[in-house]
Amino acid sequence: MPKYAPKELRASREIVGAAVEQNSYALEFVPEDLRGDRKIVMAAVEQNGLSLQFSLKELREDRKVVLAAVEQDGDALEFDSKDLIGYREIVWSAVRQDGCALEFASRELRCDHAFVLAAVEEKGSAFEFALEVLRGDREVVLAAVKQYGCALEFASEEMRDDREVVLAAVNQSDDAFEFASKELRGNGNKAEGEPKNRRHSFLMNSIQYPRISVTISIGEDIQEQELLELCKLCRHVIDEVKSLIS
Repeated sequence: MPKYAPKELRASREIVGAAVEQNSYALEFVPEDLRGDRKIVMAAVEQNGLSLQFSLKELREDRKVVLAAVEQDGDALEFDSKDLIGYREIVWSAVRQDGCALEFASRELRCDHAFVLAAVEEKGSAFEFALEVLRGDREVVLAAVKQYGCALEFASEEMRDDREVVLAAVNQSDDAFEFASKELRGNGNKAEGEPKNRRHSFLMNSIQYPRISVTISIGEDIQEQELLELCKLCRHVIDEVKSLIS
């Protein structure tokens, strides 16, 4: 509904209902009593959860209305009553829809392992909003960096020094390497200058080569079995390199 529509049109429940079904943001321009109309607000938030911000306070405290809003857009959690940011069903729905809705959850839920894990699996960047107690949780950190490598920035010092965690992060994003510990960033000849060179050195040194013993005496012909073992080793190394630096 246009902001400058005649008052009589903006006061019509039927017209307002039709308007918000077409454009949920029309809710912003309707009379206050209709912004408190549950049916109209539900129609708006089911189309666009963020339109919850234009409803009256009483409906932002209504669990069913808020749940409908966050199921459509998790970030609608920002606009609900502060009494509901700790309500588990609502916050769970919000972070499953958009992990970054974790930002608006209660402190209790931002340090809840299951909630934070669900959030970072949906959107790794949500790890920024986890409380300190989970920034050193290996399961949560790995889930976050696999989805968004630069989430490594918010991990604990111990996790940023964990080779497997850092490897998962840089495999997702080259830029994540800058958040690794100094020890791991210096891994591989401590190359200066081009960061990508340091990343590749780290990746190369992270390859776990198989221990294959092949004895070839100088001056003797290479036996068929020995040659096969060498081919297996070369194939393994090539596959590892491709998977790590591609």
